[in-house]
Amino acid sequence: MNSFLRILFCGNGTFKNILFGALYIFTFSYVWKYYCVTVWHAYFYFDVPHSFFYDFIGYSIALIPIVFYRGIRNVSSWLSLILYYFGYVPIVLSLLFNFKEDNNYHVIEYWMVLCITMSLYFYSDRIKIKIKHPRRKISIKIIWIFALITLVMQLAIYHNNMRIVDFTSVYQLRAENAEIGNAFMGYINSWSASYIFPLIFVYGLFRKDKRFILFGALSFLFLYSIFGAKADFLAPIILFSFYKFFLWQDKMNINLLSILSISLGLISLFLLCNLENELVYVLAAVFLMRTITIGGCLFSGYYLPFFQDNPHTYFSHVNIINAITNSNPYAGQPIGKVVTEGGMNANAIFWAMDGVTAMGVAGVAIVSFLFLLFLILINSLATAENRNFLCILFLIPMVALLNTSFFSFLLSEGVILIILTILFVNLKYDKN
Repeated sequence: MNSFLRILFCGNGTFKNILFGALYIFTFSYVWKYYCVTVWHAYFYFDVPHSFFYDFIGYSIALIPIVFYRGIRNVSSWLSLILYYFGYVPIVLSLLFNFKEDNNYHVIEYWMVLCITMSLYFYSDRIKIKIKHPRRKISIKIIWIFALITLVMQLAIYHNNMRIVDFTSVYQLRAENAEIGNAFMGYINSWSASYIFPLIFVYGLFRKDKRFILFGALSFLFLYSIFGAKADFLAPIILFSFYKFFLWQDKMNINLLSILSISLGLISLFLLCNLENELVYVLAAVFLMRTITIGGCLFSGYYLPFFQDNPHTYFSHVNIINAITNSNPYAGQPIGKVVTEGGMNANAIFWAMDGVTAMGVAGVAIVSFLFLLFLILINSLATAENRNFLCILFLIPMVALLNTSFFSFLLSEGVILIILTILFVNLKYDKN
């Protein structure tokens, strides 16, 4: 039995990776066709019939990038894996399921650009550029100072409306605090959740320093008492779990593709088999519809149809560019609301919010190249000491990227600050 499990979960051979990639594609297709189409059909979950050859092309495009995956060799391997499961496969297969073979949505062109892009993302763990670090770095005390200033500012603004609530009351708490503060505080709040507090907590784990761990955990609880974000409440548990998991998989040479594909498959099977239970029905909606398939739904259901008939932004939706060109046809309106024409705020993955919004297929190619440069940069900052640290530290911003613009990812999610910290702050790790 142990030998079988070792064969199943250890090592990253190409055949094994293709096998588990295909398993996830099958799981995703089944969930889309036999759950989303029948239960959530009003939200653009179509299942259009095609010829066998066209189906074969679509499924092949979804699988091809896995050939270039070789395990967690660098930070980009992990970030690309997240993007593959929750961004790439949903979009590629949504283009297959939502449109007929004869269509005007440039499906084949999107497939080609995305396939090449995702393959390069997996391949990027072999690419590093030489980055010269400063000889003298800033003390870690600067992080403590930043964190304390952040806490004091948030306490001063939100102290009259802070409380720990159960998950059923979080929306009321969010609504009460939504209008408090200004645009600058919006950045502070976002940086605290995706950069400063995760950095302190995760650094404490790798430094084995209880002061950092405790301060980080309590800071997340502090954020939860203001904004009621379940992600903030669960963040210490999630980050600690991934810390332990990465140490384990690094030691045992675990194949993350097998873990992810089998886990997602079993969770999906359990949910689909117990939909008559009210709680499971809600969990299925959150996990299967809102987490796994929503990226493809928004890309193909909202962004492509809207910009088929409306002008592109040519990247003027980025505030810095629009400040120069003043050419954004939707100025003052969030793109997520623009594509639903006044309906819900359909924020989506950067391939949609930046690529399709800016220039369609060409826009997807451009923003994909920018993200490739980002992956190469992060790989070049990674060392044997900090690789796992960076993988876990980028988890929260990477999840955000599945639902935001690449430029917001860099600025609002504090990714630029993470890069500056790695370059200029003296971070030391436990030798073991």
